Amino acid sequence: MRFYEEKERPSTALIILTIIPLIILVAVILLTDSFNAHPHMPPFYYAILTLILLGLSLVTSFFAFFLARDEEPEWGSKLPFKVIQGLAISFAVLSAVFIVLIIFIYYL
Repeated sequence: MRFYEEKERPSTALIILTIIPLIILVAVILLTDSFNAHPHMPPFYYAILTLILLGLSLVTSFFAFFLARDEEPEWGSKLPFKVIQGLAISFAVLSAVFIVLIIFIYYL
């Protein structure tokens, strides 16, 4: 009889934290008209709001990475947690690349 059993599935909070950066990245692409040099939105949306959203995406992906690392079981299937960690790292890198793109396209 086991008194303590580790979860082998990611929690709902972890899954939500993994999906949030993807939604933000898609919103940034839509707000900038696919990084068009002259988007149809006002400058507040494509120059300022996108940087704020990407900062939020960066922080959220770091939270998802560390939460996946904390929830990972010591034995059993670790694959879902490794996939989530990989997604979190890739979303963080993509957010950083988008920040650099926005700075180069709209500020320089």
